[in-house]
Amino acid sequence: TARAPGKAAALLAGALLLRESLGSGKPLTLDIAVLKAAGVDAARLAALEPFASSGIATLDELIEQLGTFALPVAAVTPPKDAAAMTLTERLLESLAKLVTISDLEPKAPRPEERFPALVAALAAGDSAGAMVAFKTLPLADQQHMERWAKNLNARIETETLVADLMKEASTRLSEEAGAP
Repeated sequence: TARAPGKAAALLAGALLLRESLGSGKPLTLDIAVLKAAGVDAARLAALEPFASSGIATLDELIEQLGTFALPVAAVTPPKDAAAMTLTERLLESLAKLVTISDLEPKAPRPEERFPALVAALAAGDSAGAMVAFKTLPLADQQHMERWAKNLNARIETETLVADLMKEASTRLSEEAGAP
């Protein structure tokens, strides 16, 4: 006689649903509900709650968001001491205030030009590798991109949770089937 599907099957279904939502960026409301019904402790799912209605950024969305940060963070340079400047430097400083030369259409570098290691890791599906690359950026860039890094971190945590749930479901399914 066939048995009704147990909690292990529900856990596997929830993990697969979460993996699919992670790939598509769909909201996680249903995923969280299915996993809770499968007996997953609410504390393990707490990190998903902020993304219940919005979903977690996809790899492509994270790459696209990098475009917002493609221009380098401007370095603040202290004003020069006029007394320490030569006559020529003071003259050039004064002239610089009168004339500004700029492109008619300034072009921001593309994300893959400004952040090649980040884009390469994300394009390869390696969120953890992208975080490693992020941590090599100058501190000013890291601070400027803090929100983006939180999105990447949420993705990494969710990928880890999916892997853990899949392994747990596999183990439980083997136990339910009476496998050694």
